[in-house]
Amino acid sequence: MIRKALIATTTGVLIATVSFTSAQTRPATQRPMVEPGPGMQLPKPAGKNAVRIMTYNIENWRYNFLAFKVSKTTQPTWDADALDLIARERKEDEEENWEAARTIINVQPDIWVFQEGCDIADLNYFNTQFLGGYFETVHVFKTNTEREQNTGILCRPGYKVLEFREDYHNEPDTKDENPLFDKLFARGPGFAKIQAPNGTQFWVGTNHAKSKSGNSVEVTKWRNAEARRMNEIVNELSAKGPKAVFFLGDMNDEIGYQEYEQEAGGSAIELIAGKGKGELTILTKRLAESGAVSFGGYRSARYRSFIDHAFATPDAAKWVSNVNVFKGDLADVASDHYPVYVDVNVP
Repeated sequence: MIRKALIATTTGVLIATVSFTSAQTRPATQRPMVEPGPGMQLPKPAGKNAVRIMTYNIENWRYNFLAFKVSKTTQPTWDADALDLIARERKEDEEENWEAARTIINVQPDIWVFQEGCDIADLNYFNTQFLGGYFETVHVFKTNTEREQNTGILCRPGYKVLEFREDYHNEPDTKDENPLFDKLFARGPGFAKIQAPNGTQFWVGTNHAKSKSGNSVEVTKWRNAEARRMNEIVNELSAKGPKAVFFLGDMNDEIGYQEYEQEAGGSAIELIAGKGKGELTILTKRLAESGAVSFGGYRSARYRSFIDHAFATPDAAKWVSNVNVFKGDLADVASDHYPVYVDVNVP
């Protein structure tokens, strides 16, 4: 594959130039907004106070900007084969970004939280170049990841971010549940306090939970420890106010018990939801139990299931009018995950 060759042959250049691109300082080449798929654009929810919140993991998104970065550093001494390799990879990258952008435009989210995301410079470039400035707020949350699998949030004009909460990734692993390093979270959650156009305020957050890579009892216990803490964080934010909190993301787990979860002390999804006074509504439960899939995995059926979930505090859950997954148009090829969206009517 061209991309593998590019990564192997240009690593030194990328390391040397990683700070070169900056959407804030580089003049953007504005192109028209990506058109929605014919007959595939979702209708906006009814009501003047309707809000659509989407979670969407774009697989290995960081790789879609490699050729663009390297092409900004090309030298006349580079041979023709290297320049051709970069040009072909950039064409492939732009096609993949276009597919992702068209999927986003089809869903028409007002607020989008993502996982496996790129850095802030590339995110600004994507929003400007491929989405035509569709979003006004563009933010990457702080994280523990060293593989540039970032999480973040984007908001349409009219949605004002009043506060970010994103230092949870620094929380220590006091019970020694993370076998790899001394922090609890593999990546770490982030939240934004948002004011809707009508003035209503609510929290929206995301996380990319510990993956099943190398799955074992030990790994599952770690994922479950993250899940318990996530329930606590959502309830802490709700107690602080506003009470309405939406939490969406790639949870890397299905509803019910899967491998190692009996031995590890529970199912991560149910642990995020919690019980009793701090119980959250699993907004995606109906979809998951109906057999819907949020992780398609392209041609591979490995872990194909519903792992991109949405939760809400009781005050937020009562606003919800619809929860669904978008699988139309180019969604099958844009990522191994499908967009999951929640429609709400804020009071």
